Amino acid sequence: MTRATKFLYTSFDSAVPSTSHYPRDNSSSTSPEATPSSTSNSSRSPINTALLRRVHTKSRRGCLNCKRRRIKCPENHPDCTQCTKRGLTCEWPEIQIEQTGNDGRRIVRAIPPQVDSPNTFSMQDFRLFNHFVKECHPSHPLGNEAAWTHDIPSIAHNHEYLLHAMLALAASDISGYSPNDSALAISGINHRVRAIESLSTALSHGVHTMEEGNAMLATCYTLVFQSALISDGFPEYMSFIRGCMVVAWQMGVKQLKFIFEGILSDEQLVKMGPYLQGPPDIDPDLTNGAIGSLEACRPVVVRDAEKAFFECMLEIAQAAQISSRQAYIGIMKIYGIFAYYMSATDFHQFIHPDNQVGMLLQAHMIALQMILDPVLKNEDSAGTKMDKPWRPRHSGSVAWLNTIEDRMSDEMAPWFAWPMSQRDAAREQIEEQKFLRSQALQEAGL
Repeated sequence: MTRATKFLYTSFDSAVPSTSHYPRDNSSSTSPEATPSSTSNSSRSPINTALLRRVHTKSRRGCLNCKRRRIKCPENHPDCTQCTKRGLTCEWPEIQIEQTGNDGRRIVRAIPPQVDSPNTFSMQDFRLFNHFVKECHPSHPLGNEAAWTHDIPSIAHNHEYLLHAMLALAASDISGYSPNDSALAISGINHRVRAIESLSTALSHGVHTMEEGNAMLATCYTLVFQSALISDGFPEYMSFIRGCMVVAWQMGVKQLKFIFEGILSDEQLVKMGPYLQGPPDIDPDLTNGAIGSLEACRPVVVRDAEKAFFECMLEIAQAAQISSRQAYIGIMKIYGIFAYYMSATDFHQFIHPDNQVGMLLQAHMIALQMILDPVLKNEDSAGTKMDKPWRPRHSGSVAWLNTIEDRMSDEMAPWFAWPMSQRDAAREQIEEQKFLRSQALQEAGL
């Protein structure tokens, strides 16, 4: 989340064995088995403790008294335990949140000091629930419209984390179209916090039933999609993709049936197959630019886990010059590297805000997915059909890169030049799309 609101940097601390299903293609030279052994730990037992734990970072939401005394605040409202013990008046700080506007720029709002309310739902929440079902449920796993519009909503009332995640995504989605509605933005963040906290508690007890596992899996997918609407949400986007992998693996081990069809990578590739024929329609200058920029970064990539991520990106850029299928397989594999093969320690080093090389690789991944749009947009044809309000493509990616630019050091700036050039090009495209759309609406008298 934002610098002012490090909610729950989640750690799906698991050791998933290397025998799981994974996208395979004999013509692909990117192999998950080639990932350095340091990124996994085969001696670790399967998930037998908490699947999700908090990273012990400094609290950003603690009360002012605890901050002054430099102690951990339990953050229970309206008066935290520490203040109650000492007879102090508990005061809470204002929190800043950032969201992504349609132009990819950040919208900063202040959340007033929070006071917990009973776990009841308002008419607005019912509106959000309806919006989730009709207009903004996740489009992954591909081809699961019925699951997202019927099966998942029908179990949401039994699982607090799922219901709050659904409302969170809906609020953030509507807020993106209504940037002046600060109440919706705040609602989206508050529901997100509740979803993450209750999911953390549930995961600490493990996955026991089919319904519970599917609710957790749907929650992770939903939080992934909300992360795409948050300006500095890319690290949490990656974290919740890891969460999807962990929960799916747990369900597989316990032979729990998935509500979602085609949850495994190979099945997703089969669905995309008809749309991945021949070379992609990508300007060679874009792929050559990606390859050149990545090669220039090679000397600064020294950690084994980051090397595996780097090499996979390079192979994706090379594959994008000749084969849509191989480029798409590469994207699936790079998601597997950070979601599956990186150890918890490696992953948290990778997304740590002080890790400039990690940010550099993340920036290249975001930009690489932007130039692969002729391939990736085919997921719209293979997946869920929704009548969504218009939103420019890549506005979320632009906002993510804006945040990375703010945090990159002056010394590292030259290595970030290519991703930022793609960000600038996307900004221009967004402005052009908005202008053309405005003209079309005027001509239609709307």
